[in-house]
Amino acid sequence: MSFDPALILSCLREVWVWRLGDNHLLGWSLTAGYGAAAVLAGVVAARAPFPGDTRLRERVFWVLVTLFLLFLMVNKQLNLQTTFTGTGRCVARAEGWYRARRGVQEQFILAMVWVLGTLGLIVLWWLRRALVRNLFAVAGGAVLAGFIVIRAASMHQMDSALRTEFLSLRAHRWIEVAGITLMLIGAVLALRRARRRR
Repeated sequence: MSFDPALILSCLREVWVWRLGDNHLLGWSLTAGYGAAAVLAGVVAARAPFPGDTRLRERVFWVLVTLFLLFLMVNKQLNLQTTFTGTGRCVARAEGWYRARRGVQEQFILAMVWVLGTLGLIVLWWLRRALVRNLFAVAGGAVLAGFIVIRAASMHQMDSALRTEFLSLRAHRWIEVAGITLMLIGAVLALRRARRRR
């Protein structure tokens, strides 16, 4: 397995299809949920009067939350992970290691878990004096990060488990809804605290 930018670009051109990823009522509702959460997080980042000793840390955290949610909102309809997966599949076939792709997938997932886990620990350390105030947003970020890892896994057993339905919604949708809801609650609570301080 080698890194060949020309091959990657060629595969990207081959698999990239411009179409909306979740072009149905639920998909657009989740996109709107990400958008609403991003707007509220942006308002928190810009206007909330955080305590002096944690002001910078909390403001940076909410700016990063806003960017994360905006990315997830755009990705909800562009479906970038499908393009990424398709490009990886194309490269694997072209380089002759497609049959051994499971090992590569596992390494990729482990790397994602390690990166997201490390980022999570950094966030916990960064907000150590303001963690309680931002607990809902941190929990929402953790749920959405977990959702990303689960979706990236795209192993057959994992896919079948995620297709399990509860109250007419598949399991992966519930995880996504829970993450967005926690983010919305965190932002609303932060704005309420800000109003009380004025």
